Amino acid sequence: PTKSGETANMLCKNFPTILPHEQRRGHKEKNFTLIYKCSCPCVLTENFFYDNKEDFELMMSEQGLQQITNLHIAAICDYIDYDKI
Repeated sequence: PTKSGETANMLCKNFPTILPHEQRRGHKEKNFTLIYKCSCPCVLTENFFYDNKEDFELMMSEQGLQQITNLHIAAICDYIDYDKI
């Protein structure tokens, strides 16, 4: 896997713990210019869908926004190996 793929896996790894009642769709690798021209690992996240009522309600709730934020923070901490800082 690419460095970007490994980084995306960090988001996927924490998903079941932080958002246990939501469907995880895994990650896909695409040939986006932003990703392949970037000199560091890069991921684009898609955090649910506005065209789905349940996803919309989750994204608009304070709890849902906090869970999505926590998911990204956990992945960033995993990436920088927070325990070693």
